[in-house]
Formats: sequence, C-alpha cells, structure tokens
Amino acid sequence: MNQTFNITRFSNYISVNLKLITIIILGITIVLMIIPNSIEISNATLTGSKLKDSSSITIKELMEKMNFTNIWHHVKELSEHGSRVTGYPGALWASDYIAKQLESYGLKVVHHKYKVVVPIEEKSFILINNSLRFNAYAVWPNGIQTSPTPPEGLSGRLVYVGRGRLEDLDGKPVAGSIALMEYNSEDNWLNVAKFGAKAVIFIAPNEPSTYQEALKKFLDTPLHFPRLYVDSKTGSKLRELAEKGATVRIWSRIHYREITAENIIGILSGSRADEVILVTTHYDDWCVVPQLANSKWSAISPAYLLELARVLSKTKPLRTVWFVFFSGHWQALSGA
Repeated sequence: MNQTFNITRFSNYISVNLKLITIIILGITIVLMIIPNSIEISNATLTGSKLKDSSSITIKELMEKMNFTNIWHHVKELSEHGSRVTGYPGALWASDYIAKQLESYGLKVVHHKYKVVVPIEEKSFILINNSLRFNAYAVWPNGIQTSPTPPEGLSGRLVYVGRGRLEDLDGKPVAGSIALMEYNSEDNWLNVAKFGAKAVIFIAPNEPSTYQEALKKFLDTPLHFPRLYVDSKTGSKLRELAEKGATVRIWSRIHYREITAENIIGILSGSRADEVILVTTHYDDWCVVPQLANSKWSAISPAYLLELARVLSKTKPLRTVWFVFFSGHWQALSGA
C-alpha cells in the first residue's frame, strides 16, 4: 500500500528487465510479421535512419531504437493522474493519453467502448467532535456488498487494536467501537467484526506490504462491515485520539455503478491487410483501496507497448499490427 517509489531501483528495472522483455516480445512480433526472415519496408525511417525497401530488420536493430527514457516518461504520466481502476478519473485520463500518443505516431486509433459494473467511491472521511476531519478511503467491497455507512455516518468510540490478534483484543472495549488497526494484519479485521465492532480503520504501513495481504482485506461473502484506510500520518493522530478515548464518526459511501469503459486500439497497416497480429496489454490498475490504484509498476506494460508502437510505426510490416490497450482487466477481463 505504500505509494512511494524508488526511482533508482525502477530505472535499474527498466534498463535490465525490460530489455529482456523487449527481446522476447520483439522476437515473437517479428517472427509473425516476416516472410520468412525480414519485415518489408517501403521508404521507412527508423528515428532518422533510412532503410531500403525489402531490408531486413533484426531484433538488435529494433532494440537499439527502443528509448527507455520514453518508457519512463509514459510510466510517470500514467501514474500521476489518480486511480486507474476502470471507470475512475485516472483510467479515463490514461485512455485519452494513450490514444493521443498513438495518433502522434500516425496510427489509426479506434475506441472500443463497452459497459461494465465497478465499485465507485463517492466520499469517505472521519470526523472527530464534529470539527476535526480526516481524509479516508473505502476498501474493496465484500462481494456485492459495498458496506456503505448510513447517511448520517456511523459513530463509536475509537479503539486501537494493533494487528487485531486475539491477544491484542484482550481487555479492549471492542463491542460497538470503531476499531483502529494496522494494515499488515492479515484477515484479523474479522476478529473485531466478530467481537461486535461497527467498522474498522486500517493504518497504512511504513514497511512494504504484499498482494496477498491485500487479498485478506475483503471477502467474496457479502458481509456488511465498513472498512476504511488512512495514511500513516493520519493513523498516528488517530492512535493518539484513541488513547484519549475519543469518539469518531465515519462516512463510507461506495456503490456499484454501470459505467462506459473503453479499449484503445492503434492500427499499423501492413501489406496484407486481412492478416492481423495483436500485441496487447491492459492499462487499468487495481488496489484493495480503489482510490489509490495508480502504481508505477502496473504502468510499465502500457508504457512499453506505447514505445514499441512508436518504433514499429516507422516500418511498413507485411501483416497489419493492432496495438491493443485493454481496460476492465480486473473486472473479470471485461474489456477483452
């Protein structure tokens, strides 16, 4: 859940691992595009280097044209405009950005629209004494149950329960409370639910967390139990208030909505228009806290595919190539 990112480590990842990925994908793409060992070029130019008709383009030559600075730029752009959960503002911004990039490469761009149902957060916050307000974020629904609070909110004594283990709950007035819990606590939020808490507030960890940890924060069973998430700074303040026996009121409004999503397709025409190769990825993201689904890690694939599209757009392939950017990946592959 920690949204910080080490640029140096990421740059090393880009320069080493993506080069390997590039070799593999370019190899597959070229094999499909060639007869038998070359891509047909018609007065094509690869970043200023003119290639004669019927020249062969090797994987090494295409690798040399891949600009990893461009990939890093795309990653930053895709991850700095809010949540990329399908239907959220960041995903809408990303689809527009991808389309404009493909158009700038001279590709024909197709917007494939479809309907999908996603949980949309309207508002979530915490109020202390009707004056002190903290931002909060709703956690992914329990199946079809989004666990909204009543319009007037949900109030109770704020009780800090550590990691929510049974020994952490010993002697704590959990029943009727709003439990305050460390995020890295597996599925121990179910313990406070069983002991009668009205809701739980997770505190963002300072240490790294895992995907497996995220999966333990929600159920497929439609249990109505509001769960909020706050950053570590807010969590520290709430811990202090819990020690003083403060009463809090929380609001969590998240509902399923049918929205219109879109896939973006960039088409590079080949000599054989009726033979099409698809090179695909997804540009949407997922997080157990929907509003925070904007990781750089998940932006690597669409960033890479944009750069691959730029490089290959300078060629005239034998077969037509579709660069497809799917959304709805985390909604049971709805976009696919």
